Amino acid sequence: MSEISFSKEDLFQPRKERFTAIMTRRKKSKSGKPRYYLYTMDNQNLIICSEYHVNTTIPFRISQNISDFNPESESYLGKIEHSELSNKYTIFKKDGSENKIKIATTRFELKFHKTTNHDREMDITLYSDNEEPIPVNREEFNKIKELYPDLEFIQSMQNIYFKYEGKHCLSLVQIHPDEFLLDIDAPFSIFSGFASSLTTMVKIKGE
Repeated sequence: MSEISFSKEDLFQPRKERFTAIMTRRKKSKSGKPRYYLYTMDNQNLIICSEYHVNTTIPFRISQNISDFNPESESYLGKIEHSELSNKYTIFKKDGSENKIKIATTRFELKFHKTTNHDREMDITLYSDNEEPIPVNREEFNKIKELYPDLEFIQSMQNIYFKYEGKHCLSLVQIHPDEFLLDIDAPFSIFSGFASSLTTMVKIKGE
């Protein structure tokens, strides 16, 4: 199995066409920390991965190497920062000599109901190279049938569906207890789509 099959340019460039991959969660890894892996659909090639650090301001570090999340390493791609005082996550990429380029933020809000415990609403803001915000719109998840009419999935807080200018741009669907189907399209890159999806994996304030 190849550890690096995509260039950094491949990972950072906005998609020109829809890209589908399998995201796998491993709650216990050699480091003792949970890790998340994105594989090609045949599970033969690792695309990108992340390690989760509990109770820190940098919960996720993202890399092309499953055993190296050092910010100084060549395989390091970026990080996600989070304040314990909010349900906001900020995604940064490392590009050349620039160690901290903001590319997206995600926010979560809890909606409580009389008949169920709560729902979670997620908003995403992408940023262009000149830091202009790019609006993407949250869709009701049941509309995922537009993409996958016959897909069987698990009802989950991690399931998301977003559109840009009326077209699908990002969706995450839980298909097994620790396996998710991730679809990414413009204006998301593989990196920003994967990183945005990672933030759904954390229990937010109030849950």
